[in-house]
Amino acid sequence: MFKLKLIKGRSYTGYGVKADALNPFIEVEKKEVSDTLVASGYFSFVGELANTNDDKGGDKSLEKMTEKELDAYAAENGIDLSGASKKADKLATIQQALAEDDNAGDLFGDEE
Repeated sequence: MFKLKLIKGRSYTGYGVKADALNPFIEVEKKEVSDTLVASGYFSFVGELANTNDDKGGDKSLEKMTEKELDAYAAENGIDLSGASKKADKLATIQQALAEDDNAGDLFGDEE
């Protein structure tokens, strides 16, 4: 799984993905799709994600995780979910924490 961030334009739809200014992060399964989207100039490569497999062995995005899976993901990644009682709130908190991590790298010159 490859994580990308929309960096050009206000929105993008194509290759089976949608991104906009409010939800700039996407996840794609195939490296070829990731490479194509980055080459388009609309996305930057954020990183390769560890597989989060469901019972059938398929990959899950954060949006498809259950509330318990989101709790576990947050715990594994040191993300504080206090104050987030609903699944949607937990998802938003996790996505915000991930975005802040990405921005922290930009602030400290970790961007390649």
